[in-house]
Amino acid sequence: MPSALPRVTHPHLAPAALAALLACGSATAQTAYTYKELVKPSGSMGCAVGLGDVISTHAMNSQGDVAAFCYTVGGYKFGQSTDYGYNPFAISPWYLYRPVLWRAGASAKALPLTTRHVAFGIAPLDTGHVVARTVAYDGKVLSQAPADYTETRWSPTLQRSPWQPCGEGAGLLRVVSRQGRFACLTQGGSAIAVSNQGTDLRTLPPMPGAQSLLIDMSAQLAVNDAGQVAAVRQVASNQGPRSEAWLWTGTAWQAMALPEGLSPDFVVSLNNQGAALLRAGGGRWLLWQDGQARQLELGNMTPVALDDQGRVLGSEPASLNNGVYAAARVWANGQLSAPQALVSNWPAKWSARRVVDSLPDGRLLVEVGDFSQKYPSDSKLVLLTPQ
Repeated sequence: MPSALPRVTHPHLAPAALAALLACGSATAQTAYTYKELVKPSGSMGCAVGLGDVISTHAMNSQGDVAAFCYTVGGYKFGQSTDYGYNPFAISPWYLYRPVLWRAGASAKALPLTTRHVAFGIAPLDTGHVVARTVAYDGKVLSQAPADYTETRWSPTLQRSPWQPCGEGAGLLRVVSRQGRFACLTQGGSAIAVSNQGTDLRTLPPMPGAQSLLIDMSAQLAVNDAGQVAAVRQVASNQGPRSEAWLWTGTAWQAMALPEGLSPDFVVSLNNQGAALLRAGGGRWLLWQDGQARQLELGNMTPVALDDQGRVLGSEPASLNNGVYAAARVWANGQLSAPQALVSNWPAKWSARRVVDSLPDGRLLVEVGDFSQKYPSDSKLVLLTPQ
Protein backbone atom coordinates (compact mmCIF):
# COMPACT_ATOMS: atom_id res chain seq x y z
CA MET A 1 0.00 0.00 0.00
CA PRO A 2 1.28 3.50 -0.78
CA SER A 3 3.13 5.50 1.81
CA ALA A 4 3.79 8.72 -0.07
CA LEU A 5 2.10 11.05 2.39
CA PRO A 6 3.36 11.78 5.92
CA ARG A 7 1.40 11.15 9.10
CA VAL A 8 -1.21 8.90 7.51
CA THR A 9 -1.13 5.35 8.83
CA HIS A 10 -1.56 2.74 6.11
CA PRO A 11 -2.56 -0.91 6.46
CA HIS A 12 0.06 -3.55 7.21
CA LEU A 13 -2.00 -6.63 7.00
CA ALA A 14 -2.07 -10.33 7.80
CA PRO A 15 -4.36 -13.27 6.85
CA ALA A 16 -7.66 -13.50 8.68
CA ALA A 17 -6.74 -16.76 10.36
CA LEU A 18 -4.62 -14.64 12.64
CA ALA A 19 -7.76 -13.28 14.29
CA ALA A 20 -8.86 -16.63 15.67
CA LEU A 21 -5.35 -17.59 16.78
CA LEU A 22 -4.76 -14.37 18.65
CA ALA A 23 -8.22 -13.44 19.91
CA CYS A 24 -8.01 -12.47 23.54
CA GLY A 25 -11.58 -11.81 24.51
CA SER A 26 -13.12 -12.75 27.80
CA ALA A 27 -14.73 -16.05 28.65
CA THR A 28 -18.05 -14.31 29.19
CA ALA A 29 -20.65 -14.09 26.46
CA GLN A 30 -19.97 -11.35 23.92
CA THR A 31 -22.02 -9.68 21.23
CA ALA A 32 -22.14 -11.49 17.88
CA TYR A 33 -21.88 -9.36 14.74
CA THR A 34 -22.89 -9.42 11.12
CA TYR A 35 -20.70 -7.60 8.62
CA LYS A 36 -21.22 -5.35 5.62
CA GLU A 37 -18.39 -4.38 3.31
CA LEU A 38 -18.31 -0.72 2.27
CA VAL A 39 -17.46 -1.35 -1.36
CA LYS A 40 -14.76 0.94 -2.71
CA PRO A 41 -15.44 3.15 -5.74
CA SER A 42 -14.56 1.80 -9.16
CA GLY A 43 -10.89 2.43 -9.95
CA SER A 44 -9.78 2.73 -6.34
CA MET A 45 -7.07 0.44 -5.00
CA GLY A 46 -8.37 0.54 -1.44
CA CYS A 47 -9.90 2.71 1.27
CA ALA A 48 -8.89 3.56 4.84
CA VAL A 49 -9.32 6.08 7.63
CA GLY A 50 -6.40 8.47 8.02
CA LEU A 51 -5.05 8.75 11.55
CA GLY A 52 -2.29 11.17 12.42
CA ASP A 53 -1.94 14.70 13.69
CA VAL A 54 -4.20 16.13 10.97
CA ILE A 55 -7.29 14.06 11.64
CA SER A 56 -10.93 14.02 12.45
CA THR A 57 -12.15 12.53 15.69
CA HIS A 58 -14.58 10.20 13.96
CA ALA A 59 -15.24 8.50 10.63
CA MET A 60 -18.99 7.90 11.18
CA ASN A 61 -21.82 10.25 12.03
CA SER A 62 -24.77 9.34 14.21
CA GLN A 63 -26.79 8.16 11.19
CA GLY A 64 -24.09 5.65 10.20
CA ASP A 65 -22.67 7.63 7.28
CA VAL A 66 -18.98 6.82 6.80
CA ALA A 67 -16.36 9.12 5.28
CA ALA A 68 -12.80 8.08 4.50
CA PHE A 69 -10.19 8.30 1.77
CA CYS A 70 -9.66 5.92 -1.12
CA TYR A 71 -6.38 5.84 -2.99
CA THR A 72 -5.47 5.63 -6.66
CA VAL A 73 -2.27 6.05 -8.65
CA GLY A 74 -1.87 9.75 -9.37
CA GLY A 75 1.20 9.45 -11.57
CA TYR A 76 4.78 8.24 -11.71
CA LYS A 77 8.12 9.74 -10.76
CA PHE A 78 11.78 8.96 -11.37
CA GLY A 79 14.35 8.26 -8.69
CA GLN A 80 14.30 5.78 -5.84
CA SER A 81 16.60 4.76 -3.00
CA THR A 82 17.67 1.12 -3.12
CA ASP A 83 19.98 -1.20 -1.16
CA TYR A 84 22.68 -0.27 -3.67
CA GLY A 85 22.20 3.50 -3.45
CA TYR A 86 20.03 6.03 -5.22
CA ASN A 87 18.79 4.98 -8.67
CA PRO A 88 17.76 8.08 -10.67
CA PHE A 89 16.18 5.94 -13.40
CA ALA A 90 13.86 3.91 -11.18
CA ILE A 91 10.18 4.63 -11.80
CA SER A 92 7.76 4.54 -8.88
CA PRO A 93 4.10 5.50 -8.58
CA TRP A 94 2.69 8.21 -6.34
CA TYR A 95 -0.83 8.17 -4.98
CA LEU A 96 -3.84 10.44 -4.65
CA TYR A 97 -6.04 10.17 -1.56
CA ARG A 98 -9.60 11.14 -2.46
CA PRO A 99 -12.55 11.69 -0.07
CA VAL A 100 -15.39 9.17 -0.30
CA LEU A 101 -18.76 8.95 1.45
CA TRP A 102 -21.02 5.96 2.13
CA ARG A 103 -24.51 7.09 3.19
CA ALA A 104 -25.68 4.64 5.89
CA GLY A 105 -23.95 1.75 4.16
CA ALA A 106 -25.13 2.61 0.64
CA SER A 107 -22.87 2.71 -2.42
CA ALA A 108 -19.74 4.83 -2.29
CA LYS A 109 -19.94 8.41 -3.49
CA ALA A 110 -16.67 10.05 -4.48
CA LEU A 111 -16.73 13.62 -3.18
CA PRO A 112 -15.81 16.17 -5.87
CA LEU A 113 -12.31 17.56 -5.39
CA THR A 114 -9.94 19.67 -7.46
CA THR A 115 -7.64 17.65 -9.72
CA ARG A 116 -4.43 16.52 -8.03
CA HIS A 117 -5.55 17.43 -4.55
CA VAL A 118 -5.62 15.16 -1.52
CA ALA A 119 -7.84 15.27 1.57
CA PHE A 120 -7.12 14.92 5.29
CA GLY A 121 -9.28 14.95 8.38
CA ILE A 122 -12.38 13.78 6.52
CA ALA A 123 -15.41 13.76 8.83
CA PRO A 124 -19.16 13.28 8.24
CA LEU A 125 -21.34 15.55 10.39
CA ASP A 126 -24.81 14.83 11.75
CA THR A 127 -26.15 17.65 9.54
CA GLY A 128 -25.31 15.57 6.44
CA HIS A 129 -22.30 17.72 5.57
CA VAL A 130 -18.79 16.33 5.15
CA VAL A 131 -15.71 18.38 6.04
CA ALA A 132 -12.03 17.89 5.24
CA ARG A 133 -8.77 19.76 4.85
CA THR A 134 -7.41 19.64 1.29
CA VAL A 135 -4.12 20.53 -0.38
CA ALA A 136 -2.54 20.28 -3.83
CA TYR A 137 -0.21 17.32 -4.30
CA ASP A 138 1.81 16.29 -7.36
CA GLY A 139 3.77 13.39 -5.93
CA LYS A 140 6.56 15.54 -4.53
CA VAL A 141 6.97 16.76 -0.95
CA LEU A 142 3.64 17.49 0.71
CA SER A 143 3.42 21.13 1.76
CA GLN A 144 3.52 21.91 5.47
CA ALA A 145 2.56 25.57 4.98
CA PRO A 146 -0.88 26.30 6.52
CA ALA A 147 -1.61 28.80 3.75
CA ASP A 148 -1.54 25.99 1.16
CA TYR A 149 -4.38 24.11 2.87
CA THR A 150 -8.08 24.77 2.36
CA GLU A 151 -10.91 23.77 4.64
CA THR A 152 -13.54 22.21 2.40
CA ARG A 153 -17.17 21.39 3.10
CA TRP A 154 -19.56 19.28 1.03
CA SER A 155 -23.29 19.87 1.43
CA PRO A 156 -25.79 17.02 1.94
CA THR A 157 -26.17 17.07 -1.87
CA LEU A 158 -22.35 16.87 -2.18
CA GLN A 159 -21.83 20.40 -3.45
CA ARG A 160 -18.27 21.49 -2.60
CA SER A 161 -17.32 24.88 -1.19
CA PRO A 162 -14.38 26.37 0.74
CA TRP A 163 -14.96 27.68 4.24
CA GLN A 164 -13.12 28.74 7.38
CA PRO A 165 -14.58 27.15 10.52
CA CYS A 166 -11.42 28.11 12.41
CA GLY A 167 -10.92 31.56 10.89
CA GLU A 168 -8.01 32.81 8.84
CA GLY A 169 -4.50 31.74 9.76
CA ALA A 170 -5.48 28.63 11.70
CA GLY A 171 -2.78 25.99 12.06
CA LEU A 172 -2.82 22.55 10.49
CA LEU A 173 -4.31 20.94 13.58
CA ARG A 174 -8.08 20.91 13.91
CA VAL A 175 -10.62 18.38 15.15
CA VAL A 176 -14.40 18.22 14.89
CA SER A 177 -17.16 16.34 16.68
CA ARG A 178 -20.09 14.59 15.03
CA GLN A 179 -22.38 17.53 15.73
CA GLY A 180 -19.94 19.99 14.18
CA ARG A 181 -18.06 21.40 17.17
CA PHE A 182 -14.60 22.50 15.99
CA ALA A 183 -11.42 23.01 18.00
CA CYS A 184 -8.32 24.43 16.30
CA LEU A 185 -4.83 25.63 17.08
CA THR A 186 -4.48 29.29 16.11
CA GLN A 187 -2.02 32.16 16.48
CA GLY A 188 0.93 29.97 15.56
CA GLY A 189 -0.10 27.28 18.00
CA SER A 190 -0.30 29.57 21.03
CA ALA A 191 -4.10 29.55 21.35
CA ILE A 192 -7.14 27.32 20.89
CA ALA A 193 -10.24 28.50 19.07
CA VAL A 194 -13.64 26.81 18.99
CA SER A 195 -16.67 27.15 16.74
CA ASN A 196 -20.03 25.49 16.19
CA GLN A 197 -20.69 24.52 12.57
CA GLY A 198 -18.16 27.18 11.61
CA THR A 199 -20.08 29.98 13.34
CA ASP A 200 -19.59 31.76 16.67
CA LEU A 201 -15.82 31.41 16.39
CA ARG A 202 -14.11 32.41 19.61
CA THR A 203 -10.69 32.06 21.13
CA LEU A 204 -10.60 30.29 24.48
CA PRO A 205 -8.93 32.08 27.39
CA PRO A 206 -5.35 31.00 28.18
CA MET A 207 -4.87 28.05 30.47
CA PRO A 208 -4.00 29.03 34.05
CA GLY A 209 -0.34 29.57 34.84
CA ALA A 210 2.36 31.27 32.81
CA GLN A 211 0.71 33.11 29.95
CA SER A 212 3.67 32.79 27.58
CA LEU A 213 3.64 28.99 27.39
CA LEU A 214 2.80 27.47 24.04
CA ILE A 215 0.52 24.61 23.21
CA ASP A 216 2.67 21.67 22.15
CA MET A 217 2.23 21.50 18.36
CA SER A 218 2.62 17.71 18.39
CA ALA A 219 -0.21 17.35 20.90
CA GLN A 220 -3.56 16.29 19.59
CA LEU A 221 -6.62 18.29 20.46
CA ALA A 222 -9.90 16.51 21.12
CA VAL A 223 -13.43 17.94 21.19
CA ASN A 224 -16.84 16.46 21.99
CA ASP A 225 -20.41 17.35 21.06
CA ALA A 226 -20.82 19.43 24.23
CA GLY A 227 -17.98 21.69 23.10
CA GLN A 228 -15.55 20.46 25.75
CA VAL A 229 -11.92 20.49 24.61
CA ALA A 230 -8.98 18.41 25.84
CA ALA A 231 -5.41 19.45 25.06
CA VAL A 232 -1.82 18.97 26.18
CA ARG A 233 0.64 21.82 26.57
CA GLN A 234 4.33 21.98 27.35
CA VAL A 235 5.49 24.05 30.30
CA ALA A 236 8.96 25.38 30.98
CA SER A 237 10.33 24.62 34.46
CA ASN A 238 13.62 24.58 36.34
CA GLN A 239 13.84 20.85 35.60
CA GLY A 240 13.22 21.36 31.88
CA PRO A 241 10.03 21.12 29.80
CA ARG A 242 7.13 19.18 31.24
CA SER A 243 3.65 18.57 29.88
CA GLU A 244 0.19 19.11 31.33
CA ALA A 245 -3.28 17.97 30.25
CA TRP A 246 -6.23 20.33 30.48
CA LEU A 247 -9.98 20.16 29.88
CA TRP A 248 -12.09 23.10 28.77
CA THR A 249 -15.39 22.39 30.53
CA GLY A 250 -17.30 24.95 28.50
CA THR A 251 -16.79 27.72 31.05
CA ALA A 252 -13.26 27.26 32.41
CA TRP A 253 -10.04 25.25 32.13
CA GLN A 254 -9.69 22.29 34.49
CA ALA A 255 -6.31 20.62 35.04
CA MET A 256 -6.29 16.87 34.56
CA ALA A 257 -4.39 15.65 37.58
CA LEU A 258 -2.36 12.53 36.78
CA PRO A 259 -0.60 10.01 39.05
CA GLU A 260 2.74 11.15 40.45
CA GLY A 261 5.58 10.82 37.97
CA LEU A 262 3.39 10.57 34.86
CA SER A 263 3.07 13.31 32.28
CA PRO A 264 0.86 13.22 29.19
CA ASP A 265 2.26 12.96 25.67
CA PHE A 266 -1.00 13.69 23.91
CA VAL A 267 -4.77 13.36 24.06
CA VAL A 268 -6.06 10.32 22.19
CA SER A 269 -9.79 10.92 22.56
CA LEU A 270 -12.50 12.79 24.46
CA ASN A 271 -15.95 11.20 24.64
CA ASN A 272 -19.30 12.89 25.15
CA GLN A 273 -19.25 12.12 28.88
CA GLY A 274 -16.14 14.26 29.26
CA ALA A 275 -13.80 11.28 29.80
CA ALA A 276 -10.38 11.61 28.16
CA LEU A 277 -7.93 8.94 27.05
CA LEU A 278 -4.34 10.13 27.37
CA ARG A 279 -0.97 8.63 26.51
CA ALA A 280 1.80 9.05 29.06
CA GLY A 281 5.49 8.29 28.66
CA GLY A 282 6.61 4.72 28.17
CA GLY A 283 3.52 3.63 26.27
CA ARG A 284 1.20 3.98 29.26
CA TRP A 285 -2.47 4.85 28.77
CA LEU A 286 -4.54 6.85 31.23
CA LEU A 287 -8.29 7.30 31.54
CA TRP A 288 -9.20 10.65 33.08
CA GLN A 289 -12.80 10.80 34.27
CA ASP A 290 -14.73 12.76 36.90
CA GLY A 291 -11.60 14.54 38.07
CA GLN A 292 -9.47 11.43 38.54
CA ALA A 293 -7.04 9.48 36.37
CA ARG A 294 -6.27 5.78 36.38
CA GLN A 295 -3.88 3.74 34.30
CA LEU A 296 -5.44 1.25 31.89
CA GLU A 297 -3.87 -2.14 31.35
CA LEU A 298 -4.14 -2.35 27.58
CA GLY A 299 -1.24 -4.72 26.99
CA ASN A 300 0.29 -3.98 23.59
CA MET A 301 -2.82 -2.30 22.27
CA THR A 302 -2.53 1.03 20.43
CA PRO A 303 -5.78 2.97 21.04
CA VAL A 304 -7.55 5.02 18.39
CA ALA A 305 -10.57 6.25 20.34
CA LEU A 306 -12.53 6.14 23.59
CA ASP A 307 -16.21 5.79 22.74
CA ASP A 308 -19.29 6.90 24.69
CA GLN A 309 -19.68 3.42 26.17
CA GLY A 310 -16.22 3.63 27.71
CA ARG A 311 -14.71 1.15 25.26
CA VAL A 312 -11.23 1.67 23.86
CA LEU A 313 -10.92 1.00 20.11
CA GLY A 314 -7.73 0.23 18.24
CA SER A 315 -5.31 -2.57 17.45
CA GLU A 316 -2.40 -4.54 18.83
CA PRO A 317 0.66 -6.14 17.20
CA ALA A 318 0.30 -9.76 16.22
CA SER A 319 2.83 -12.08 14.64
CA LEU A 320 2.53 -14.65 11.90
CA ASN A 321 5.30 -16.31 9.86
CA ASN A 322 7.91 -14.11 11.53
CA GLY A 323 6.08 -10.97 10.44
CA VAL A 324 4.52 -8.32 12.66
CA TYR A 325 1.00 -7.20 11.85
CA ALA A 326 -1.82 -5.22 13.39
CA ALA A 327 -4.97 -6.94 14.62
CA ALA A 328 -8.23 -5.15 15.48
CA ARG A 329 -9.08 -5.00 19.18
CA VAL A 330 -11.71 -3.58 21.54
CA TRP A 331 -10.98 -3.08 25.25
CA ALA A 332 -13.95 -3.06 27.63
CA ASN A 333 -14.22 -3.71 31.37
CA GLY A 334 -10.58 -4.64 31.62
CA GLN A 335 -10.61 -7.22 28.82
CA LEU A 336 -9.54 -7.26 25.18
CA SER A 337 -11.57 -8.85 22.42
CA ALA A 338 -11.16 -9.39 18.68
CA PRO A 339 -14.50 -8.37 17.11
CA GLN A 340 -13.90 -10.24 13.85
CA ALA A 341 -13.80 -13.48 15.87
CA LEU A 342 -17.45 -12.79 16.77
CA VAL A 343 -18.59 -12.84 13.12
CA SER A 344 -19.66 -16.38 12.24
CA ASN A 345 -19.09 -16.08 8.47
CA TRP A 346 -16.01 -13.86 8.48
CA PRO A 347 -14.27 -14.30 5.05
CA ALA A 348 -11.17 -16.48 5.33
CA LYS A 349 -8.91 -14.03 3.47
CA TRP A 350 -9.93 -10.93 5.39
CA SER A 351 -7.70 -9.65 8.18
CA ALA A 352 -9.28 -7.12 10.55
CA ARG A 353 -6.48 -4.62 11.17
CA ARG A 354 -7.95 -1.89 13.35
CA VAL A 355 -11.24 -0.75 14.90
CA VAL A 356 -11.49 2.94 14.03
CA ASP A 357 -14.93 4.07 15.20
CA SER A 358 -18.17 3.01 16.90
CA LEU A 359 -21.74 4.17 17.46
CA PRO A 360 -23.91 3.99 20.61
CA ASP A 361 -26.00 1.20 19.04
CA GLY A 362 -22.90 -1.02 19.04
CA ARG A 363 -21.84 -0.74 15.40
CA LEU A 364 -18.10 -0.87 14.78
CA LEU A 365 -16.13 0.43 11.80
CA VAL A 366 -13.10 -1.75 11.04
CA GLU A 367 -10.22 -1.46 8.60
CA VAL A 368 -9.65 -4.79 6.86
CA GLY A 369 -6.98 -6.22 4.60
CA ASP A 370 -8.24 -8.32 1.74
CA PHE A 371 -5.81 -11.04 0.67
CA SER A 372 -8.11 -12.20 -2.10
CA GLN A 373 -7.22 -9.06 -4.06
CA LYS A 374 -4.32 -8.60 -6.45
CA TYR A 375 -2.29 -6.55 -4.02
CA PRO A 376 -1.87 -7.98 -0.48
CA SER A 377 -1.97 -4.48 1.01
CA ASP A 378 -5.41 -3.68 -0.41
CA SER A 379 -7.50 -2.16 2.36
CA LYS A 380 -11.25 -1.89 2.79
CA LEU A 381 -13.72 -0.72 5.38
CA VAL A 382 -16.21 -3.08 6.96
CA LEU A 383 -19.14 -2.21 9.22
CA LEU A 384 -19.94 -4.67 12.02
CA THR A 385 -23.51 -4.60 13.36
CA PRO A 386 -24.61 -6.37 16.57
CA GLN A 387 -27.10 -9.18 15.97
